[in-house]
Amino acid sequence: MDKYITKIPISTSDSKSVISVEYDFTILDPGIEFEDTHNFPNGTGSFNALKTIVSSKHNRLLEHPLPAKLLDTKWSRFGRHVYWSNLAVYISFVFAFSVYVIEVTRYKQSLFPEVKFIGFERNSSVSTVKPSTIPSTVNHTTHNPINTTTIDVVLQEKIPLLIFLRMWIGIFSGINILREIFQLYQERLNYYLNRENYVELALHIIVLLFITNSNLNGYFWCIGSLAIQLSFMDLVLFLRKLPYIGKYVVMMRSVAITALKVTIIAVILMVGFAISFGMLCNQQAAFHTFGLSFTKVVDMTVGEIDYDTLLSGISTGVITYPNSYVLILVLMVFIFLMPILIINLMIGLAVDDIAEIEKAAALQRLADLTEFFYNIERAVPTYFRRFFALDKITCMETKRNGNMIKEDKKDLIQDRINFIRDINDKLESQDLK
Repeated sequence: MDKYITKIPISTSDSKSVISVEYDFTILDPGIEFEDTHNFPNGTGSFNALKTIVSSKHNRLLEHPLPAKLLDTKWSRFGRHVYWSNLAVYISFVFAFSVYVIEVTRYKQSLFPEVKFIGFERNSSVSTVKPSTIPSTVNHTTHNPINTTTIDVVLQEKIPLLIFLRMWIGIFSGINILREIFQLYQERLNYYLNRENYVELALHIIVLLFITNSNLNGYFWCIGSLAIQLSFMDLVLFLRKLPYIGKYVVMMRSVAITALKVTIIAVILMVGFAISFGMLCNQQAAFHTFGLSFTKVVDMTVGEIDYDTLLSGISTGVITYPNSYVLILVLMVFIFLMPILIINLMIGLAVDDIAEIEKAAALQRLADLTEFFYNIERAVPTYFRRFFALDKITCMETKRNGNMIKEDKKDLIQDRINFIRDINDKLESQDLK
């Protein structure tokens, strides 16, 4: 690829040189005429060398100046406009969905007695209410108006904005499901190899199920809570193509994969501790069933030991002898293995490999950009591909001369030597005094 980069000196001075650099991209992307002439059976983009590099897992070749310049030029000419347009539309979807869910949730809360936070009120400096009289939860068992209230009632009582948001969310999700089907038709088996396709397809199916069901209670309300979380997770994945923060999104994915390897060991230990704590503390709500006990063990693993709750069970006689002594022993073993060993092992692996992860993330971002441009070129008509075709470009680059760089280094070293000498002279003068 070096042969397709031509450098011609324009001007030279003592401090810098101006060079004209010509990049010939025909070896990487021969263009539409070449594809039409050779009549390749697989269609558009079959001669794209960047796509071949990514498919063959040789992402390091993308760091070469020629592929890097081609990707950078495509991003500047049309990629960033397409990306920012897609991002703006998706952010509007996430915003609309969030506002819709928040407003419906607020209406759902208004059906029950209002929960007041006395400590947030201005006149709450001196408490006049006994702690025992303050309920920890609101009793919803006597009357549950949600069973007879639907989202349609909310839309009738609220402003028309919610109706518009519901329509916009439904249209956006429906279009994206059709887009996923079209992508499946284009990519065939390759569609199933991309994990992000599963996330996007699941997200928009769940969103449609949520907004088309009018019940404020039950399974579909839980589905809505999953949908809102998936939408924000997908928004984070959307940012991975950005020049500055994109690699950190890829790094999160790499660190998560590394952590999952340790999680296999952690889960085995958690299951054992969950059963053990469940046997010793089965009268306490947090350990009453295996599921609750396992959840509590996960909570304790990240540092929420809640020693007072376990000790209060011993002091009140809920945990009796000899279970109390065994509980303390198991708790000490748990603290040593889980919060100390396992958590620090996860952190250590992530920190130790951070340099390699960052480098691999930068390469993966270039690979993602390659896929992004490849999909755009497959989707747009031939006219647009001809308009944005890149054969050769010429850039002017400024390069500092080697002698000038050496002189700058010498001056820097001499400045540091003089600075150290000044400090030593001051210290010697103080000692003499």
